[in-house]
Amino acid sequence: MTKAKDKFRDIIHRFSRVVDKFSQLEAKPRRFGCRHMLHCVEIHIIEAIGEAGCTSVTDLSQRLGVTKGAISQKISKLSEMNLIRKSQDGADRRNVSIKLTAEGEKAFRGHEQFHQDFFKAYAKENKSLSLKELAVFEKGLNQMEECITRMIDETPSET
Repeated sequence: MTKAKDKFRDIIHRFSRVVDKFSQLEAKPRRFGCRHMLHCVEIHIIEAIGEAGCTSVTDLSQRLGVTKGAISQKISKLSEMNLIRKSQDGADRRNVSIKLTAEGEKAFRGHEQFHQDFFKAYAKENKSLSLKELAVFEKGLNQMEECITRMIDETPSET
């Protein structure tokens, strides 16, 4: 095997370990500054609503790449937790606007802080990385994502 292939194999193994660790991190529910323990999918819905200001189930479905049914189930749960508020949007009862409540805003800000803390920890460990090096790292991740996506799309599913 060539040195490049050996190095790539090492990178893939490391990447796999990072993905596993990231999955462990995201699997743990957190409070994110509010009184409720929130799972990753819930806080990312809150994040999408917070970024949009006010949104709909259809918009959330498109933004997050999940079905409207899945979003509707989580929206009901988040509404029961008083993290979001649903309201009729116009004459059509099917059109529902979704906004964050004050408690939802706390979670949204807490999640932003979580990301900032993650960045600070990473930056502390990697003080010497230049913007150019970060751009190369990002490019490599983008290329890996594209390659994995193609492999997923090309792999026939077993039925």
